[in-house]
Amino acid sequence: MSRILKRFVNRPAEGLAMLMLAAMLMLVLLQVVGRYVFQNPPPWTEEAARFCMIWCGLLGAGTAFFHRADPKLTKGLASARALPALLLRAVRWLAISAFVLPWLIYGPGFVFRHWFRATEAMNWNSAVIVVIVPIAGLILLVYAFAQLVGWEQRSGEGGGAK
Repeated sequence: MSRILKRFVNRPAEGLAMLMLAAMLMLVLLQVVGRYVFQNPPPWTEEAARFCMIWCGLLGAGTAFFHRADPKLTKGLASARALPALLLRAVRWLAISAFVLPWLIYGPGFVFRHWFRATEAMNWNSAVIVVIVPIAGLILLVYAFAQLVGWEQRSGEGGGAK
């Protein structure tokens, strides 16, 4: 199951997060050059960089969670005995679910409300930007469930899934 998650969920999410990070850096560079060299920055670069940051941040959080590179409250999970480890994984899953479930519950309405809005500088449909919120929530919940039931392969704390 770990290979399926890695191939069909994590690799595309990781690739898109890296693409968004590169795009954000290029847009910020264009903004700086426009502002300090030409004294006239393109008005759309700030908005586009912000959108790239949102997508990169949410997809990157899921990728970090998949690779177990996220901050943890359960540091001794790998060395704990079977029952305490299961309890710690369950508590971790409940905490993540409590954080992410509102994204999934209110996400469709959030995206729908943005469907009728346009961004200021680029005049894009705002739903294109915020649709990543429920998608990232679903990705995080799938990863959390996979870690709870032991579907992912472990290589120790912080080592990530192989």
